[in-house]
Amino acid sequence: MGQHTLDGMRPLAGGGPDAGEIRLLTRLFGRVLPQARRELERWTRAARAIPDPHLRAQALASLRFKRFHALGASVFGAQAREMGAFVRFAVAYQTISDYLDNLSDRDRVPGTRLEEDLTLLHQAMIDAVSPSNPASGYYRLHTATDDGGYLPDLVATCREALGALGASGLAPRLLPPAARYARMQALKHLEPHRRAAALASWAGGEASPWPGLFWWEFAASAGSTLGIFALAASAGAPPEQLDRLEAAYVPWVTAYHILLDYLIDLDEDRAGGDLNFVACYPSLDVAARRLRALAGQARRRIEALEAPAFHRLVVHGLTGLYLADAKARAPMLRPVAATLLDEAGSDARALAWLCRWRNPFGQVAEPQPPPAR
Repeated sequence: MGQHTLDGMRPLAGGGPDAGEIRLLTRLFGRVLPQARRELERWTRAARAIPDPHLRAQALASLRFKRFHALGASVFGAQAREMGAFVRFAVAYQTISDYLDNLSDRDRVPGTRLEEDLTLLHQAMIDAVSPSNPASGYYRLHTATDDGGYLPDLVATCREALGALGASGLAPRLLPPAARYARMQALKHLEPHRRAAALASWAGGEASPWPGLFWWEFAASAGSTLGIFALAASAGAPPEQLDRLEAAYVPWVTAYHILLDYLIDLDEDRAGGDLNFVACYPSLDVAARRLRALAGQARRRIEALEAPAFHRLVVHGLTGLYLADAKARAPMLRPVAATLLDEAGSDARALAWLCRWRNPFGQVAEPQPPPAR
């Protein structure tokens, strides 16, 4: 796929937070994040009760080291009509994602049935936003099977919370991004000699509505749950508003989100032999230009939304949160990080400063073991 005319877009004018943004931040830090932390504690207690030691270890590790993902997902509760129900959904859904990511990375079935195993595991991501699918059979091909009901309970909680949100009717909108997420994760965790070609083939077909994207940009977009959370938090909005919301998040906000994550993990993934979508660009200069362009497209579409202040904060928050990480200050990445922060404006720079001083979301990335010597 060729390069799109994304390049050259101008950033929106910067400025401090307005009154609406201040109200959202007050609700976020005063109510949403405290509830999200309580939900995480609830799932931590459930994880400790998992009978199988391997599944228990991976569930607890995901809750400990990736908790910032669930806290970040809960941010959308600041503008949800039913904040409590949304936070229950967001934490449970992101916990499924992080738990399955750990299982896919570290507790894999060997041999020719790997893809089937990964597909069955990630069916939970689809079932969690579908009110009718049976919630079972996820471990049928896996190396361990007895989770004491942990994964089905997470799925059931997502469904209950979506019902309480009045979002059950959103299933036709939520199922496609959930299915894309599940498929991308299954392919991404294949053996190294298979994964890139499989992803390129799949993404090349799926990305046809956005012909300017590289395949790895679409794959990155599919790997973000933010579009699902944005839609769920907007349950009850008129269809035309939901259309505009989808058009802003997919693939623009979602691709930007995951590519920032891969950007700061570039060195770690190279050392560990892991697939990294930013490494697919011919150079870091090209990567920076594309990230700026994706963010610019996202911001332009956000301004067409009914209440853009919150979604503006999401993009600024992604920039500030990821680029506040110490890994973004490595010599190779420092110029890219500075460029992206300058492009995003004063809000993102302020959030980056806040996250360096006292990150309200906790750790950004799971510590990796040192490479073998």
